[in-house]
Amino acid sequence: MTTPRARPELSVGFILCPEFPLMSLTGFVEALRHAADIGDTSRKILCSWTIMTPGRQPVHASCGIPITPDAGIGALDSFDCVAVIGPLLRNLETLPPEIPAALQHAHQQGKLVAGLCTGSFVLAEAGLMQKRRACLHPYHAEDYRRRYPDHRFMLDQDFHEDSGIVTVPGGLSVISFATSLISRFCGRERATKAVFQMTMSDREVESSVKKILALGRQHITDHRLRKAITLMERDMQSPGTVTGIAEQLGMSERQLERLFRDGLGTSPKAFWIEIRLRYGRWYLFNTRKAVTEVAYLTGFSDCAHFIAQFRKAYGVTPGQLRKSVPDRPGGDEERSAS
Repeated sequence: MTTPRARPELSVGFILCPEFPLMSLTGFVEALRHAADIGDTSRKILCSWTIMTPGRQPVHASCGIPITPDAGIGALDSFDCVAVIGPLLRNLETLPPEIPAALQHAHQQGKLVAGLCTGSFVLAEAGLMQKRRACLHPYHAEDYRRRYPDHRFMLDQDFHEDSGIVTVPGGLSVISFATSLISRFCGRERATKAVFQMTMSDREVESSVKKILALGRQHITDHRLRKAITLMERDMQSPGTVTGIAEQLGMSERQLERLFRDGLGTSPKAFWIEIRLRYGRWYLFNTRKAVTEVAYLTGFSDCAHFIAQFRKAYGVTPGQLRKSVPDRPGGDEERSAS
C-alpha cells in the first residue's frame, strides 16, 4: 500500500501574463526551492509551485525566453498563495479575461493573492485594488496614476499586504516577499535556509532591496536618494528639472542638493547629466541612431549641447567615439554629426 504524500506546508500557484519579467518568477521559485527540501536536492516536500497560463499555452518572458506551463488556470483551491506576474504594460489591453476572473475567484475563496511587478495593474484590472494601496516600483508610478487616478499607492516598501492582497514592486523585492511567505507558512528556519542558499545575509530577509547598486556607483542606503535617481532615470527623454524632482520627493531644491552632496559628492544636476551621457554613450556604441536622435533620447535640448557635454566628459565628440567602433550593430540610418 502506497503511503499518501503529505501536502506541502506552502503551495504557490503562479499565473504568467504575456511578456512577464523572468526575474519575478525565478527569484520567487528559487526561494521556494531552497526552502522545500533538505540540502540542495530540490524536491517539492515542504513547498510546491505550479506555473499556469490560460489554456496551458506557452508564454514568453519579456526577455524572449519561452516558458512551458505546468497547468491551465483551473481550480485554485490547492494553493495557499496565487501570484500573478504582470505583463509589459502594452499587453494590458489584450490581457486574457481568464486571468482577472481567476484572481477574483481566488480572493473570494480566501486565498492570499499577490501581484508581482506589474501584477499590481492586473489586480487593479480585476477590481481588487479599489480600496487598497498598491506597492509599486517608481518606474510604474506615473502609469498607475494615469490609469487608475482614484487608486492609492506607495513606493518605499519591498511589498505591502492589505486584506489578503499583496503587491510587490518586482526585482529583489520578490525575494523579500517570498522569504516572508516561507517564514509565515514553514517557519523562520526554512526562510533562513532559503536566504543562506541564495547567498543573502540573514539580516536582509525582510529588506533585501534596501541595498542596491545604483548605476554602477557605491551602495546607496538613503531611500530618498535612491528614489531621486530612479526618477531621473525614468525621465531620461524629458529635459526635466531638479526642482521637479525635489517636488516629487516632497522636499526643497536646497534639501535635494544637500542630499546629493552628502551621499554622492556631487550636485543633482551634474549627476543627472552623467546619467544621460552614460545612456548616450551606450546608444553610440550599440546602435546606428543619429547623434541628433541620441541627444533627444537622452533629454538634451539640442544636439550641440549634447556634443559639448559629451566632449567634456569623455574627451571626444560622439562622432569621434562612433568612428572608433568598427562593427556597430545595424539599426536606424546614421546621419552625420560631430
